Amino acid sequence: MGETGDPSTLNRTISISEAVEGDGSGHTNAPSWISWFERPFQVADPITKSILPEATGWAMDAAGRGPLNLVGSYVGTAILRLAIVEAGGPDNPIKWGLKPSSLLTLMSSVIGVVAALLMPIAGAIVDHTPHRRIFGIVSGIFAVGFIGVQISISAEKNNWFFILVIDTLQTFALLVHYCAALAYLPDLTTDQEVLSHYTSRFNFKQYIVHFGFVAMVIIMTKSRGNYEKATLDATVQTARDATIWAFALGCLLIGYSWTFLFRQRPALSKVPEGSNLITCGFVQLRHTASKITSKYHALRVFMFSMLWSPEAGAGVVLSITITFLTVEMMFSAVDIAKASLILMASTAAGSLISKVANRFMNPLNSYRLGLSWLGFFFGMSVFVFTGPERKSSVYGFASLWGIGLGWAYPSQRVLQCSLIPKGQETEMMGLFTFVNQVLGWAPTLIVTLMNENDFDRKWSIMVVCVFCLFSVFCTFFMGDYNEACGSWNVIVKKNGRKCSMRQDM
Repeated sequence: MGETGDPSTLNRTISISEAVEGDGSGHTNAPSWISWFERPFQVADPITKSILPEATGWAMDAAGRGPLNLVGSYVGTAILRLAIVEAGGPDNPIKWGLKPSSLLTLMSSVIGVVAALLMPIAGAIVDHTPHRRIFGIVSGIFAVGFIGVQISISAEKNNWFFILVIDTLQTFALLVHYCAALAYLPDLTTDQEVLSHYTSRFNFKQYIVHFGFVAMVIIMTKSRGNYEKATLDATVQTARDATIWAFALGCLLIGYSWTFLFRQRPALSKVPEGSNLITCGFVQLRHTASKITSKYHALRVFMFSMLWSPEAGAGVVLSITITFLTVEMMFSAVDIAKASLILMASTAAGSLISKVANRFMNPLNSYRLGLSWLGFFFGMSVFVFTGPERKSSVYGFASLWGIGLGWAYPSQRVLQCSLIPKGQETEMMGLFTFVNQVLGWAPTLIVTLMNENDFDRKWSIMVVCVFCLFSVFCTFFMGDYNEACGSWNVIVKKNGRKCSMRQDM
């Protein structure tokens, strides 16, 4: 590219999604009578002003995944209450000799172990076959379908164990679906600031939908009257309401995005000779990990840090906090919904903080501050949540947790993509997905063991704090951020601000 024209595009490398935009590869336009539906989810590139179908699809898919994940708080609360009633108390043994209060954290640990074992196979399908889009569609169908089955939760049938199994399968299906969606993220742009813009907008739109979802659950619950109490029937009915809304939103948002917006991608590479899809994922992980260990110090340290991030694993923070709030703070279904509403609103605010922080201090420092904020306020809550009489304090801490979640994890995704060597995005992203699961079972397993050995449950919250702060501590061994990113040597100005363009590493 020459040196004339808009300086914002000087030496700019186009992304994979931009490269296939001209031929419409695998893109099926939605009928005109329904295409208006995607407009609220459209996110334009701040430099080129183009709107990529995958960017819109990512925003819609993220918005659809949110309720599928959030519904676990309502279903989990109902499962806990049903199991406690059957056992005659939260500390009386039930199935396998476990306490009912250990059910959610134990199943979260099981999911973490299974995900760590099977995610390499999912990554191999994404990397070594042209079926990334089909994989996303099928996993999305299962993730949404299992939510539909959970509508059958019933106090009369006392089917809590069946629902617990289905909820576990749904969580795993959602993890697999996220793996397929995540592979599209580095395809959107090669520019760090544009990627930060995308992730911030994705999170903001996602949490707006989350907010609406939780608000509808509260409205439906309150419309029945006298459902503020933590009664069994009220809790189960609220769980059923939440699953109905999550199922509807999942069908609509995930179904639309994968039908009309995500385009097919060719295989990144062929399955190595002598391997198959079952084994090549593990072989590739070993190869990629070896490459990172020998060549990319900062990336190696960052991945080690991610092992301890509480985002790692399936519903780690959710299963720990829901168990604590239900058993110790005596939260009703409406209380859970109110806390979730506050959490979602503050997470949207945290997402905007992440965007500003990524721009003015770099994604590494932004990630450190966001995760430190989250860990600090989880730790502080241990000394405040002393019993049901302090219930109102939970809402204040929910807002502080939400800011940390909304700040830390968009920054983490930007940091991931900015540290990956150019041309190795999909390969490295597969390892990121695996690393997120390797120790994902550890926090919930620790909490389960503490609970079974009669530790005060308030210390379960401290486990999240310790993992957060240790993850932050590890990042200080990464070195200089700009050196870690390689060459960002083309600096131009757009509307009075600096804009960095990444070059070959």
